[in-house]
Amino acid sequence: MHTTKLKILNHTIQLIGEEGLSGLSAGNLVKQIGISKSTIFHHFESIDQLLIESFDLLIEQLFIQQDVKYPSSQEYLDALGEQTLYACEHYNKFITAYFMFFTKSIFNNDIKQKLKRSINKFKCNMKNDLSAYFSKEEAEDYAELIFTSLDGMAIHFLIFKNNQKFMKSWKLLSNKLIT
Repeated sequence: MHTTKLKILNHTIQLIGEEGLSGLSAGNLVKQIGISKSTIFHHFESIDQLLIESFDLLIEQLFIQQDVKYPSSQEYLDALGEQTLYACEHYNKFITAYFMFFTKSIFNNDIKQKLKRSINKFKCNMKNDLSAYFSKEEAEDYAELIFTSLDGMAIHFLIFKNNQKFMKSWKLLSNKLIT
């Protein structure tokens, strides 16, 4: 991908994470990046195309598949909680932008379809990981519960910024899953 285009996409994600979707405009990007509007529209036909492509990049960055194998289901679940908390603490703007896109998907069918595909791919990977510890049916049910729970916990972390409560809640939930 062209470096200028990637720079625009990354700044779009950052801008959405800072100001929400209402803050996304060519003018705001020009101020933030220091490029012209014509450069933006050379790479993107419209703000909507920029929005969709930045969403694609964000999902790609958030849901990178890791090929780490854990000796037990508890260690796997602990790692998921720790990775989610780490992402919330260190990639706050990306996580905030993810939830902004999530909200936008309620009203935008293109984003909704992309979000569904990305999340289903991620849950499928999680289901495959969980099938090392549980039956395929249980793994599918757990993947759904885990993903939904971590999403909700991430939202609460972004609001309340309490990593101790996050991990305590995650440990309680994950312990219940394996008993």
